[in-house]
Amino acid sequence: MSATSSRPAHVPAPSQPRPRVSLLVATHNRPALLREALASVMAQTVSDWEVVLVDDGSTPPARIDDLPAELQARIQLVRHEQPRRSAAARNTAVRAARGEVLAFLDDDDLLAPDFLARALGVLDRHPAIEVVCVGVSWFGQNADWTEKDCMPTLERTLAEARGTELERGVLSFGPDLLDALVRRVPMAFQQQVVRREVFERIGFFTEGRVLDRSDWGIRAAAFSRVALCPEGLYRQRCDGQSYASRPERFHEFLLAGVDTMETLLARLKHEQAPQRAIGTVSRGAAKSWFDLAYWCRQQGRYREAWHALLMSERREPSLPRLRLAARMTVDGLQSLAGRPRKED
Repeated sequence: MSATSSRPAHVPAPSQPRPRVSLLVATHNRPALLREALASVMAQTVSDWEVVLVDDGSTPPARIDDLPAELQARIQLVRHEQPRRSAAARNTAVRAARGEVLAFLDDDDLLAPDFLARALGVLDRHPAIEVVCVGVSWFGQNADWTEKDCMPTLERTLAEARGTELERGVLSFGPDLLDALVRRVPMAFQQQVVRREVFERIGFFTEGRVLDRSDWGIRAAAFSRVALCPEGLYRQRCDGQSYASRPERFHEFLLAGVDTMETLLARLKHEQAPQRAIGTVSRGAAKSWFDLAYWCRQQGRYREAWHALLMSERREPSLPRLRLAARMTVDGLQSLAGRPRKED
């Protein structure tokens, strides 16, 4: 068996009826937190679900034999022999899922008891809605700081997205949502409940890349009808345990932002999408390239900075990009003269 293979470790009996919802959980070396996450699934007020649990190369392998028998019977456990990261684990879970609706839960987070009931209710009452995003609340030692940081971002996004009230406590969105999410993707728009056939149309998660949930959220805005339940029914843990929030990965985040925009732009052009969407994503690509150029200049990575700046200018010429080019030219002259670079 190859190092990147997947194998089913536990599959419910074939006689079990097809569930309405597949809750997809990727896990890696977090057995105690995983048990808490699964307990929040058991507490759902909706009972028509299965869990597809993908063990992404945990050492030792994740176990379910110590869980309540009722929960064990509703879990498909699939193992990656070696870690392949979260996007690949979620894709494996999607392929194994039997439900007509897909929902996602990280192994260190929790769901409020009415998370599924709320999202499914929107899908049932409004057949035109294809993706329901669900608001986030935070718990743990860094919860207050995270909330203060994240809520203004959500408020700015909602103001730009110009949603309309679909029903009490639910907003629906048109093309303005793509404009807003290209600038930033708040956590609420990264927690999606989606009809299975719509997920396949939007596409699988991009493997080998950080920010895969943000990337998918932007694509959802481009290719589907999205609604939001702002109530914080997805409970995100803030105890410094996240693998993706480490400062040394900032360069990786910038590269992921560039790749998200460039890949989406190519798809929109190929599918002959409306010019508004193409223009929105082209401007987003220009901003992503500029952010990369600015960071690379700060780090003294001038070859990469010049390439990123030229790509940004190609997507959308602007005065700030010309200013950065001037600064980097001065940096180069100062370097030749043996003088330290002037800080901004």
